Parts: sequence; structure tokens; C-alpha cells
Amino acid sequence: DEAMKKNRHILVERMAFVRNRGVCHHYIGGVDPMVTGADPEFTAKNAAMIAEISDGYWNFYEGPTYGDPDHDLYLDWLKKANADIISGSYELYWGERETPDLRSPAVIFDPSDPRKKIAQWGLDWMIHHQIYLDGKLAYALKGPAYDYLKQFDAIVLNDYRLPTDDPYTQDLRTYVENGGGLVLLYEMAWEFAPLFPEIAKRAEPHDEVEEGRYVGCNNLMVTKDFEGFQGIDVNGELPLSSPKHVILEPGPEGQVFMENCFSDAVCIVGQVGKGRVVFFGGNYHRGEFEGDLKGLEHDIFMALIDWAAQ
Repeated sequence: DEAMKKNRHILVERMAFVRNRGVCHHYIGGVDPMVTGADPEFTAKNAAMIAEISDGYWNFYEGPTYGDPDHDLYLDWLKKANADIISGSYELYWGERETPDLRSPAVIFDPSDPRKKIAQWGLDWMIHHQIYLDGKLAYALKGPAYDYLKQFDAIVLNDYRLPTDDPYTQDLRTYVENGGGLVLLYEMAWEFAPLFPEIAKRAEPHDEVEEGRYVGCNNLMVTKDFEGFQGIDVNGELPLSSPKHVILEPGPEGQVFMENCFSDAVCIVGQVGKGRVVFFGGNYHRGEFEGDLKGLEHDIFMALIDWAAQ
């Protein structure tokens, strides 16, 4: 399992930082059923892997409820993990998957369904629903590993819990290079620009600056023809729902299609390998964006997803 291999790599790397200090310590890794993707089987296998590499594991046991079936499943799988650890064989976590991985779209999506499969993280739930109403299958992102990401036609990120130097983050580029579509919004467009330097670069604003990296105007202009906007009347201003946005600079292979009132690039797109990536500086984060997308903003937002998903 790719996720298990990467967890192991991260554990070894971070534990080495402490081990090399030469101080007395115990290094223990943790599992938590509340974390997305930590179903009973994965939690148990992760615990066995941690125990083999480190000085043991601890279980931050939140989520399952006493008396409910999920509680019994977690205890049954953790018994297997503990038996594996006591035996010293550590064979459990390399074994084949025995139960369905509920993170997998294959469990939820009908493979014969022709609609595009779109995963998102950080979007307001109203926009999530609008993606579905636009004729696509909308799905909340459940994991960062490439084997999981590759099942989607496009991924839209208005938030991400991993920094740019995390090993998992590189899987976003692998995903695009192998044919996936990635739409990076707001802070994600700024944070992850180094992953795709040929398309976009971070830029520092000089006009109506707010909190260092944001621009406080909300009127954009579509500055050139874009194949993804065919059939959309894009003449004139595009008022953003978000009161501020981030700006970028195009890389050598990036194409700028929208600018703000100061001629700063706000939307840059490009091809990377077999896939496509979109950088868009608008903010549609749940808790910060309210309502739903309307009019031209709705049409352009959906068109960017459609273009990335081709």
C-alpha cells in the first residue's frame, strides 16, 4: 500500500532527527481512528508498522462509539496488530487489503457512470453541491497518495493540510504529469506554485495590499481568448465574490487569462506532462465564502474545472 510505505518513510525520517541527538528517549508513533482514511484495517496495519520501526505505538482512540459496530471492528483489528507485534513477525501491514477501502471512489462511484469525477478540499459546501448540479460527480478528498488521486478526473484545492515539502505533496505533480487535472485556488495557488514552476510563480502585490500577500480589489478582466471559455460571454469585468485574492507571475509555459485591475495575473493555466493545472487566486473556502456562485463567476469557475478535467 502506497500510503503505508510513505507513512513508514516519514516515520523513519522524523525519528532519525531525534535518534541522532544521542539523548535518552522513547519515540512512539500514534494512530487515530478519527483521521480521514484511518479505517479499522488501516489503523491496525499502521500501528503494527509503527511498532516495528519505533519504540511502540499509542492509540488516540476517538471517533468509534462503544456498542456500535465500528468499535468492535477497530478492537478486532487492533487485536490482530498486537498479536503481530508480540510475535515479532510484523507481517500484517504488508498483507493484501482484506476489507474494502471506503476512501476509494470505486466503492462509491459506478464505473459505468460517464460523468467526470471531481475531488475537492476546502471549498464551501454550496459550491461542492454546485459542481454536482453542473453534471459532475463531486467528492470530498480523503487522502493524498497518488494511487488514490489518480482515480479522479480533476482535483480542486482551496485548502490542503500538507506543506509543499511533504513527500505526499509531490504526488500532486505526479498526478498531473500522468493525466490528472489540478485546480489550485487562493492560498493553494500561491503555496504550490513551486510544484509547477514552468506554469506559475509566486508574486508579491504592490497595490491595495492586505496581510502581505493579498490584493484587496475584487474586479478581474479576462485578458485573452481561452479555449475553456468557449460559449461564455466574458467581455467586461468579472466581479469576484471574495473581497481579496492572491496574484502570480507566469512561468515560461504558463498562459495568463485573467488579471486584476492592476494588471496582476490572477488566473494562469498550463499543460504539465499529460495533465493540466490551473492557478486561480480567488477564495471559495468554506467558512469564508458564503452563498453560491452566480452568473459569469459560476460559468468561469466550472469552465476551469472542465478544462482541467479533459
